[in-house]
Amino acid sequence: MVRDPSHRLGMTKGGVQAICDHAWFDDVDWDKYNAKQIKAPWIPHCKDPLDISNFDPYDQEEYYDPNFRDTGNWDKEF
Repeated sequence: MVRDPSHRLGMTKGGVQAICDHAWFDDVDWDKYNAKQIKAPWIPHCKDPLDISNFDPYDQEEYYDPNFRDTGNWDKEF
């Protein structure tokens, strides 16, 4: 976990491919993933589309970085 978004996996040289090549994802079949043929390991129970009971509360100010500027196109491969 890296606090600075510009240094996180996928945001550095290599982009999305760096995520796919990471050892944590060694057992992921990306072709099946892209074809939506992989069953989710856990499906949370939701009462309605606005149900947020599966998320922990947090103080938004703690995670907000006013200096972060989106450089654009970081998500073009998704």
